[in-house]
Amino acid sequence: MIVVMAGQIETRIAGQTLLGHTGDVLLYPRQMAHSEKSIGNVPLDTIFLGFDMPDLAMDNLPLQAVDMYGRIALLAKWLLDLQISDVRARQRLSPMLLHAVVEEYRTRAAPVANRAANEMVARVRQYVLSHLAEEINLHQLAEMAGISPFHFARQFHRISGFSPMRFVREVRVQAARTLLLSTALPLKTIATKVGFADEFQLSRVFKRLTGRPPNEVRRRG
Repeated sequence: MIVVMAGQIETRIAGQTLLGHTGDVLLYPRQMAHSEKSIGNVPLDTIFLGFDMPDLAMDNLPLQAVDMYGRIALLAKWLLDLQISDVRARQRLSPMLLHAVVEEYRTRAAPVANRAANEMVARVRQYVLSHLAEEINLHQLAEMAGISPFHFARQFHRISGFSPMRFVREVRVQAARTLLLSTALPLKTIATKVGFADEFQLSRVFKRLTGRPPNEVRRRG
């Protein structure tokens, strides 16, 4: 699996040519010959995930999809960090993270044909990540998209399945989860870093969206 972090990649595989852009994920099935090269003016930056896990059902998955929510890129970065840091954490977390990558690719990655719509969601996600500790409202997101708040909210929900503000909470919670598992920061500090008023609000929203309280996630992984 190739996660395109920046630039563009051209891949010839299975008799077709795939053009991978930033935010795309390419899947290379085992023993399927392919060739690839960087194209465009932006330096190519990718993360390569090679794995052989028979319990991961990979049949009938598309060869290319858009990582609309950025979760595959986040998980891939985490896996990469584990390779050069904590050996014990790598042994414990790598299988879990690989399963999460495949599940995200299978259930949430979007068809490349919807790229234009997906890019709006990706822009919103990047905006939220860049302003995690700040207050974010619908008018700010609509202004960034260049349309009225009413039309933005309708279009965003149609594309993503979430209201814009629910999506903001999802991104905040995912960022909190990453900090819980990769740092020893207290919950109060994590809450302010990802835009919640305090640890109590974070705990409440985190459990509602994930089904588990933050302390349990940190304890069990």
